[in-house]
Amino acid sequence: MTFEMEKPKRDFAPSGRDGRMPGALEYRSLFWPIALIGFGAIWLLGNLNILTRANLAVLGRLWPLILIVIGLDLLIGRRSTGRSAIIGIGAVAVVIALMFVGPSFGLAAGADLRNEVFTSPLEGAQSANITLAGAEGGITVVMTDGIHPLSQSESLLAADLSYYGQIDYQWNDEPAREITLRQTGDGVGLGFLDWFLNDDQQNTGWNVGIADGLPIALSIFDASGSADVDLSGLHLTALTMDEVSGGVEVSLPAGDYSAAFNDLSGHFSLNIPAETQINVNAEELSGGTDITLGAGTSGDLHINDASGGLNIDVPDGAALRVEVSDASGGLSLLNGLNRVSGGEDGGVWQTENYDSASTRINLVINESSGGLDVR
Repeated sequence: MTFEMEKPKRDFAPSGRDGRMPGALEYRSLFWPIALIGFGAIWLLGNLNILTRANLAVLGRLWPLILIVIGLDLLIGRRSTGRSAIIGIGAVAVVIALMFVGPSFGLAAGADLRNEVFTSPLEGAQSANITLAGAEGGITVVMTDGIHPLSQSESLLAADLSYYGQIDYQWNDEPAREITLRQTGDGVGLGFLDWFLNDDQQNTGWNVGIADGLPIALSIFDASGSADVDLSGLHLTALTMDEVSGGVEVSLPAGDYSAAFNDLSGHFSLNIPAETQINVNAEELSGGTDITLGAGTSGDLHINDASGGLNIDVPDGAALRVEVSDASGGLSLLNGLNRVSGGEDGGVWQTENYDSASTRINLVINESSGGLDVR
C-alpha cells in the first residue's frame, strides 16, 4: 500500500490590510503639514504687519509656483518621507523669501496705496465729455467721497484719488474737451489676501470736482463702493452709469437731457429736480430703488428688471401715465389714476388730464419684483 502525503498549500496573497506585503515600508508625506505651518506663518506675519500689502502682492502674482510644488510632491515626494519634507521646507522658504525681496524687483507694482491729484484746466474749454472708470475684473475704485460741483475754480476737473494700481489719465486741450480717468494695471486688489491686512480697501476713494457753467456729458463705469453723485449744480447734457455696485445716490440738475443707468447693485436713489425735461432709461437695478420727481418735471422713464422694491414719488397734480408689465411683490398706485387696459400682472393707467396736458410724465416699468409703489 502506497501513501501519498498531501503537500501544504502556500498562500502568496499579501496579508496587509492595504495590499502591501508584511514588513513593507510605508512612507508618509510631510509636505502638507509643513505647507500648513508655512501658511499659518504667513498669516501671522501679516497680522503682525511684518508683511505688507506689497509682500502679499508678490504672492498673488507668483501663485502658480504653488501648483508646481504640489506637482513635485506628487511626483517624487510620495516615495520618500525625507524628499517630501525637503520639498515642503524648500517651498515655504522660497515663497517667504520671494515675498520679502519681490517688491524691490518690481513684482508688487500697484500694490501700495497711492494718493494723487489730477487736474484739467478750464481755460479754452467750451464743453467736456468726461469718463470715470475703474479697472475691470477686481476691487478697483471705491467712490466713497462722490462727485461734487467745483465752482469758481481754474480747473475744469480736479480729482483727488486714493487708490491701488495705476491711473490712466488722458485729456486734450480742444474746445470740446475729452477727459478720461481710468484705473488700470495689476495688483489692484488682493482678493482673500486682504484678510491678512488691516489697511484694506477702506482707505480708497475718489473725490472728483467738476466745474459748473460748461455743457458736461458724464460717464461712470465699473465703480465699486457707495457713490454720492451730486450733479445738481452742473450744466449736464447726458449721464451714463454702468456697472456700479455698493449703493448709489444721484442728484440731477434741472435742464433738458437724457440719463442711462445699467447694472446697478445696492440701493439706488435718484432725485430729479423741478422743471426738468428728462429721458431716463434704467436696466438691471437690484437692491431697491427710490426715484423722486420734482414739480413741473416731464419726460419718459423706462425701467426694466428692477428688484428689491421700486418707489416713485411724483409731484401733486402731475399729468401721469403708468404702464406696468410683469410686476410681482405688490402694486400700489396713487389715487387719480384710471385703468386704461391690462390684466392681473400689469396694465396701463393714466390721469384724466394726461392727453391734454403739455407737461407729462410717462412711466414704463417692465419686470419689477419686490413691490412697486407709485405715490
